[in-house]
Order: sequence, then C-alpha cells, then structure tokens
Amino acid sequence: MAAQKGRDLLVRIAANAEEDPPVSFVTVAGLRARSIRFNAELVDATTAESPQAWRELLAGAGLKQVEVRGEGVFVDAASDARLRTSFFTQEIVVFELIAPDFGVITGPFVVSQLTYAGDHDSEARFSITLSSAGEIAFADRAQKMLDNSAQYVIGGMGWAAAMLAVTIGTAYLAR
Repeated sequence: MAAQKGRDLLVRIAANAEEDPPVSFVTVAGLRARSIRFNAELVDATTAESPQAWRELLAGAGLKQVEVRGEGVFVDAASDARLRTSFFTQEIVVFELIAPDFGVITGPFVVSQLTYAGDHDSEARFSITLSSAGEIAFADRAQKMLDNSAQYVIGGMGWAAAMLAVTIGTAYLAR
C-alpha cells in the first residue's frame, strides 16, 4: 500500500438515528487529526502443566474493541449538532470510517468523550472519542465494490444506490 494523506481518512456519522440500516451519513467536518485504534484483550490460559512455564493464550476469547479519536475545528453546524446530540443522549450510532486504499470500518459507536476548547487568539476547537458498542464490520475497497450483500456506503453513495449498483453489476457479470 502506498503512503496516504492523513486528511483522506474520513469519519462519518449516520445522519438519522431512526434509519436502520442508515441510508445517509454526515462527514464529521473540520477534523485535523484522526486515529483508529483496534484492541483485543488477551486471555491467559497458562497452567502449572504449560510446557516449560511458557504463557498460553486462549484464542478468540478476549474482548475486542475499536476506539476512534479526532480533533478539529468547527466548520459544519450539521455534523457538530449530530455529534453533540449523540453525546448528550448517549445513543449508539452507526459510524463509518473510510481509509482509502485500506478499507471501510462500519459499526455502532458511542461518543464517549466530547471536548470543546479555544484560546482567546485562535479558533474554537473540539475533540471526540468514539468507543465501539457492538460488532464492527471491515471491508476492503475491492470487497466493498464487489460484494453483492454490501451493507454500507462508499464515497457518499446511499445504501439503496449501493445495493442497486452491486445487484446490477452482479447480474451483468453473470450474463
């Protein structure tokens, strides 16, 4: 994978909490710095009978989580309002994290931290932390375009349009 610009990493929030599955997303605007951290806790299964006292781990038993952090400036009232509402209601919201040439990460998150800050001689800033709140799906870019059971959005295309495009593309290829 070639080097990528950090600004190409997009964080998007479902525009409407009532839509299941989400049809449209709002880009969290003004982000200057973003990070995505995947974590899987280990479960130690070592016993007195472990060979030569080497630690043994229980495969697939640990808790998995994703944490997304972002910092930026206010440039979009719609995404600011959506984040703020999500934080104060502590609703579980579907977010979409797009890293071009890497893939799309989609799933339920909670806005676990929202900070507003500003100095007297600079712009107002905010920072957010998103904590995963359920199963997270990952699809690489090629898989996203070809999978006829695609559930999420790429590049702003709605769910229905994505499903139609994949269905038509699959039918065309099957001929």
